[in-house]
Amino acid sequence: MIAHEIKKQGEKIIRDEINKAGNRALSGIKWKLPFHDHVGEVDFTPVSVESSSRAISLTVRGEVESVNGGKRYPLSAPSLPHFDPSSSRFVQLIVSSWSLNTAAWTYFQAGKLQSTITHDKIALLNTQDMSIFAPGIAKKYGKDKRWMTARLYLAASPTAEIDGSRGVTANGDVRVEFSVAKSEDVEEEDMNFVEYYARKIGLVASSDVAFTIGGKASCSVITHVNQGNNQRLTGKINKLDLPKWHVVSSSVGDVSLIENLLDLVEYAVEKIGVPIANAFMEKGMPLPTSSHLTLKNTEMAEKNGYLLIGSDFELHL
Repeated sequence: MIAHEIKKQGEKIIRDEINKAGNRALSGIKWKLPFHDHVGEVDFTPVSVESSSRAISLTVRGEVESVNGGKRYPLSAPSLPHFDPSSSRFVQLIVSSWSLNTAAWTYFQAGKLQSTITHDKIALLNTQDMSIFAPGIAKKYGKDKRWMTARLYLAASPTAEIDGSRGVTANGDVRVEFSVAKSEDVEEEDMNFVEYYARKIGLVASSDVAFTIGGKASCSVITHVNQGNNQRLTGKINKLDLPKWHVVSSSVGDVSLIENLLDLVEYAVEKIGVPIANAFMEKGMPLPTSSHLTLKNTEMAEKNGYLLIGSDFELHL
């Protein structure tokens, strides 16, 4: 009887200490983590707890939002497994494609998924050379040489999919918008007061859109999680499948999608757009960490609909 009571009390003490250790570990976790540029932040706030004979599961939001507010991603989060037995690590983090899509949505809404290319990057960006593809440029803007720009952007927020065999793929409706810079012949002192300040604060555009080319592209993305604490989920475009391009709109009449123009478009996407995207994804999405835990032996596997990130840990109390 006495031995039985001692055993019960001993088990209670052990359970209490485990609970205290667990609570201390959780108290050291930062649930809201900003991205490197402080445009978006990912919210891992817990929403529910599940337990079984195999694991204790903490369901977290995993949603990326703008730090300045704004529209949230309109689609609901999917159901995910509370525990994946394929990983032998003690701690698991399951990241769905929905979380990746909230990040894409946030940065699309913030106007960050675009880049403007000038003539110093692509020499053909002037009205004389581009008139070869769109003769109406010379008719509308004159025969004098004027600079042009090409703006790379997406018509809608891109979407990501995660598949156990194909890995992570992303799809987007790519646009390349060609614009002609407004004449620089008019000096600032010759502008009237209204025109001068309207142009300075952006009420009057400094360029006119000549035509826009578009198409739906896809790419495969290699994902990675670094070892240790302050983990980040990073990515890099591995393979890019370019679309069959078409003219989306034109204010200069017909546009001939001949080889030289398509080469220019694809150069802009592959050699300028992709490195910009990779530079951003290299910074990565921050993942939860705790000052009371040291993560080690981290591994990641691509499953159907989610990434499974598993780690062992050392607990510091």
